[in-house]
Amino acid sequence: MFQLLAGAFVSGGYTASPANVIYSSNRSVHGRVGLFLVGTSEGITDPGDHLNIVVQHNDLSNNTAGNSVGLRITIKGNEALGTAGLSAGYIQAAISSNNLTGNTTGISIDGGFVTRLKPDGTCDERTFSGTMSLSFSGNTLSSTVRNSVVSLTQLQATLSQNFSAAQYLHHATFLIADSDHLFQNLTTIDHPVKDRYVGPPCPMDMTAEVLNNTLVINTLIPAKN
Repeated sequence: MFQLLAGAFVSGGYTASPANVIYSSNRSVHGRVGLFLVGTSEGITDPGDHLNIVVQHNDLSNNTAGNSVGLRITIKGNEALGTAGLSAGYIQAAISSNNLTGNTTGISIDGGFVTRLKPDGTCDERTFSGTMSLSFSGNTLSSTVRNSVVSLTQLQATLSQNFSAAQYLHHATFLIADSDHLFQNLTTIDHPVKDRYVGPPCPMDMTAEVLNNTLVINTLIPAKN
């Protein structure tokens, strides 16, 4: 697969229909996102909020259109607001022996579609949270701009440094086991103590609330503004 928005989207299931997935030996290159993993979903019997996946032996390389990513993993999907109403997602993923070279960003681990406003311009009063437990081993990673982004808000907000449209997660936990130390170099981390945006139009954004998120990349990464 090449020149696609994303080679594949894999999203969460629910208790009666769990999303237990093996994504193996695929090639997704020269697009926007090689593989997109999302903790939430709708359009099924019940809203989904759990994804368990093995990602192995894939070629997710040379995705360079705009802010392209080889592998993007997000807590929250882009479900239609006012339907599923999801505010939390959970992902467990074992990611091994993949080619993640030549992308604008090799790996993004972020909050996803954590909106401050609904499409009609009214405030989204939900507080977003969730848990990721991710392991990386045997992957090849080298990128044209940055190897990885780990963000407790939306990827685009972190890259642009404009936080007016996307919330931060609250009380979320990202646990990343990185046996190859992929996240040691050329990694952008956005893990503040408090919300970086204070301002209108939403009342809940008029103070910089403490986020209480936890980030572990082999060891605990302290939050800092």
